[in-house]
Amino acid sequence: MHGEERQSAIVDAAQGAADPRLPAGQQSPQMPAARLAELEAQNEELRLSLEKTNALLTRYFNFYDMAPVGFCTVGESGRILQANLATGQLLGLARNLVLQQSFARFIHSDFQNIYHLTRQAASEDDEPHSCELKIVKKDGTLFWAHLEIRTVKAEAAEVLQYVVLANITERKRTESIQSARLRLMEFASNHTLKELLVETLDEVGTLTGSPIGFYHFLEADQKTLSLQAWSTRTAKEYCTAAGEGRHYDIDEAGVWVECVRLRRPVIHNDYASLPNRRGLPPGHATLVREMVVPVFRNGNIVAILGVGNKASLYDQEDQEIVALIADLVWESVESKRASNAATESERRWKLALEGLRR
Repeated sequence: MHGEERQSAIVDAAQGAADPRLPAGQQSPQMPAARLAELEAQNEELRLSLEKTNALLTRYFNFYDMAPVGFCTVGESGRILQANLATGQLLGLARNLVLQQSFARFIHSDFQNIYHLTRQAASEDDEPHSCELKIVKKDGTLFWAHLEIRTVKAEAAEVLQYVVLANITERKRTESIQSARLRLMEFASNHTLKELLVETLDEVGTLTGSPIGFYHFLEADQKTLSLQAWSTRTAKEYCTAAGEGRHYDIDEAGVWVECVRLRRPVIHNDYASLPNRRGLPPGHATLVREMVVPVFRNGNIVAILGVGNKASLYDQEDQEIVALIADLVWESVESKRASNAATESERRWKLALEGLRR
């Protein structure tokens, strides 16, 4: 008798029917109705349990794949064995292309040691260990990441590490801005106006990766720039143009003062292709790209802060950083300008008084 026929015979027997296909000695006695009902109830219970399990698995995999952070499993060799969708998105690759890649290949060279030390620490116990480092995406761009690594023992004593990967670039940026703000406030208390402006430009240059920086005042007529300060790197490496304190009519300037004309921040990521590039003073730095933001007080522009020649394109985040720092430092700048003006007024008054005494 074939397997299908035997199964059919057993089902018939369970339902109490004799099967002519079975020899008399193999005929099953009629199953009591109570037992049959019990089996049917058990079968229904198993079916419902299976449905519930499948629903839980579906929810689990949806949670795993749709999570806003990366989840991946790394083997003893350091290769990625499993990964969710967010891992691929964070690393700039399709998920299937992430698998079997060494996780270390995505770690910036400056942070390789931190990564390996964290993995080693995690392998020594079953507690999670974390670190912060920079990740290099497939296209070469960087982002700050928080890694949490935990070691587990799998089947056949295989050692696996579960890695949680989160993008913390925004948090790191906020921390950097706040730190810069505090440093500048402290710096302003015991340095001159020019030193404060240079320090401000150096901080902004570090935050945006810009080797060029300048900070100029705009007079009340909204037409005259008073050239004030350039960043340390600009003065040393790029710009030999003289003119600290020089007054510069914006009508003579080119697109680098467009932010005054438009009354908003401007970004020029391909400076060489722009029309009306006139107006750079002799000896001024060669510009590849630039970003200039205005500082407003009482509806008027009081200053502009510009940065230039970042290795990559300027974007909205850079603009927000520069605008925030430029605005924050203006309070200290204005206070020092008022103090300097008072000191100069007192000096002139004393000179005039001495002249009258002669």
